[in-house]
Amino acid sequence: MSEAAETLLLAFTAESCVHDAETLSLSGEEDAQNRLDEAASLGFVRPHGLGWVLTDMGRRKRGELASELGLPPERSGNFCDPGRLEGLRIGLLLGRATQKWQALYEFKAPAELPLAALVTPGYSAKGGKYRVAWPSSLPWRRIAELCPRWDGQGKPPVASRWNRVGAPAGTMRLDALGLFYSDHRHYSDRPHARSDKLGMINAERIFAFADIRSAEDVYSRLGLLGQALATQRLVENPVYFDFDEDFYEPWNIALFVTSRDEGARGLARILQPQASRLAEGLSPIMVSLVSLETLRRYDRTFPSHYDLWGEGLIHVTDYDTPTN
Repeated sequence: MSEAAETLLLAFTAESCVHDAETLSLSGEEDAQNRLDEAASLGFVRPHGLGWVLTDMGRRKRGELASELGLPPERSGNFCDPGRLEGLRIGLLLGRATQKWQALYEFKAPAELPLAALVTPGYSAKGGKYRVAWPSSLPWRRIAELCPRWDGQGKPPVASRWNRVGAPAGTMRLDALGLFYSDHRHYSDRPHARSDKLGMINAERIFAFADIRSAEDVYSRLGLLGQALATQRLVENPVYFDFDEDFYEPWNIALFVTSRDEGARGLARILQPQASRLAEGLSPIMVSLVSLETLRRYDRTFPSHYDLWGEGLIHVTDYDTPTN
């Protein structure tokens, strides 16, 4: 086995346990397809869903290589969810799109957000028109009373209020959570800057959803995302979700990713007339669309993530969208 094909195995980690040639290339692996083919011919990787994962032999070989290089061992186990692949692709493409001017970029694919309460479906769509439903439900009215939202005025609340509401009722899964730390040098020496489990403090966030095919796909995810963001704002992180540690407001984007350009444009025509209803229960946030075709055309195209957001996405709502 060539040295190049061996080092390819190191790209398979507990967090990135499934790959294809594109995600390996985006991760910095050269000649990824040929090296992947060689690894497959030697029995180190096998097909899994639309991608490839390590075999038992591949995991052993990877462990040997990691030991030789002084790298920590991976404890990924035998199971790898093939659904991770599209989130990984989106996270990598978002990172490649910008030159990361004065910003550090990280992503998690997937990411699980806790839900203080779970109301399903959390919305209605009679006549094809979206209406948010979860804020008026009994569980969320109770949580809003116990954990009022802080507006930045007066004494900030305690760091977490889970003791008021009990254990999480569930989680929602993001295909990818993109995090841009614009002032990472400024915050890097603060011991609690990364104390939250997902690293969202002092970060501007992209909540990304893959394989979006219909308006109903968007509605169902917004119905859960609103509850996940309310959990952050009211319970999990009531001070530093809407504000960073210097009390500036970070940006949040709900990003719905289609396969083709025409899919994103078609959804925009359906969703943009409903902007005020879609923003309800989410604000402040931008609801945006982009296709994989478009993301693949971006290669350090934008100086910063702000330029990507301003010029590279189709926006359904923005921070100034009024809610009903």
